[in-house]
Amino acid sequence: MSGTVRPLLLALQPLLEPALVPPWAFRNVLATASGVPDTLSGGYFECRLGRERGRVDLLLGTLGTDRRKGLAIEERWPLAWRQEPLWRQLLAFYADWARPSSWLGQRIPLTLLEFDVEGAPGPVPVPGFHFCIDPDFQRHPPDLDARTGVPGGGFDTEALLELVQTATTLLPRGGLESPTLEQLRVCHEQLPAGGRLLHLSRMFSRAGAPLKLNALVPRDGLATWLSRIGSPVSPEQVLELLERHAPGQHLAKLDLALGPSLGQRLGLELSFRYGAPGTPEWERLLQGLSAEGLCTAEERDALLAWRGPARLRRDGGGWPLRLERDLVLKLVLDGAEIQAKAYLFFQPRFSLFV
Repeated sequence: MSGTVRPLLLALQPLLEPALVPPWAFRNVLATASGVPDTLSGGYFECRLGRERGRVDLLLGTLGTDRRKGLAIEERWPLAWRQEPLWRQLLAFYADWARPSSWLGQRIPLTLLEFDVEGAPGPVPVPGFHFCIDPDFQRHPPDLDARTGVPGGGFDTEALLELVQTATTLLPRGGLESPTLEQLRVCHEQLPAGGRLLHLSRMFSRAGAPLKLNALVPRDGLATWLSRIGSPVSPEQVLELLERHAPGQHLAKLDLALGPSLGQRLGLELSFRYGAPGTPEWERLLQGLSAEGLCTAEERDALLAWRGPARLRRDGGGWPLRLERDLVLKLVLDGAEIQAKAYLFFQPRFSLFV
């Protein structure tokens, strides 16, 4: 299937360790997402670890700088997808976002499609949709090793709420209800200095199409922020996990279940952006997760081997691509349960010197 991400995904398969992406899981991912046009800026394989191992989801992202590369051309998408109301609305959003003079295009620097892949896929996938609500995202990408947040703070609260309501009105299920907007207001207004709200997500593939809010919060202001926004998650538990697994991480990247009130589910990202794959920080983190039964030794070794550049050649020839690879780990707290996930980041780049 030319003009889609399928050739890229196939070229990536030899780099994916079966301990993280079993062959059967890759086949399901490929069958689910092969219809997406090849306009992406990068993506992630989302791998569940430990006792939840095996299931793999896929996220495909497009930066605002790449939004006019054909993403909004309906004919590039499968006909069966275009006939579904949900996809018609998503494509209408892309059409608006891609216009050179688009109000949304000037304010949303990144969108992502997330494909939850449970078992054999149906003929038309139902994705989750993420859009970035941080105008500084491309100029100042989130860096969990940084000792301070980014000065400036992006949108003021009213501008943020206007962006969110305008964007969600174009998406399936429509704009946010007033109690949810008020909760979003509180989350933004209570951010400590250096804190940022990064993404809003609508998970159409899940029951009730829940919302998620992604935030970056300085560690020394995290407990106060969680308390002031009414999170039912224990701030002490989150800080204890950070101290145990990533004591040098000065910023906390979280995703929260957003609604009229906040849900008990919270995701905490762990990552080190510096050094080679085998740096002591990564080894200590993964050894700790393995010791607690949150990942297996086989998964630990496969994760340590993932990061770093690689050379990639797609079927059908063409100039080889340089593939940038990185890794993010997430601990998901849901009541008393803790689950570990790995996000294998990939970003293909054209380079004369690969």
